[in-house]
Amino acid sequence: EQANALKKLQTGESPPILIAGDLNAVPDSATIKTLSETWVPTTNASMFTFPSKEPKRQLDYVLVPKGWRLVEARVIDESIASDHRPLLVIVEKELANLPVP
Repeated sequence: EQANALKKLQTGESPPILIAGDLNAVPDSATIKTLSETWVPTTNASMFTFPSKEPKRQLDYVLVPKGWRLVEARVIDESIASDHRPLLVIVEKELANLPVP
């Protein structure tokens, strides 16, 4: 339900929406599949983030609008600050999709 509600917010006229955080969903879940219809995941199923001590699952994501390019994505080796490991994701909007002034 929430994934479909988010999809309705991202229209051609709205500012770009990036989705980031603990989605409590594994990569092949219905939630991630639904979000991937509108956004592009910047992480892959082998980027385990949970639990932080010995990660065995991916529950954390950064999803960007289509037309954005992934520069870098990695899991940070930090297990003290949270029960999830942090993600570092660098993206950029592709020049072809920038508005003409």
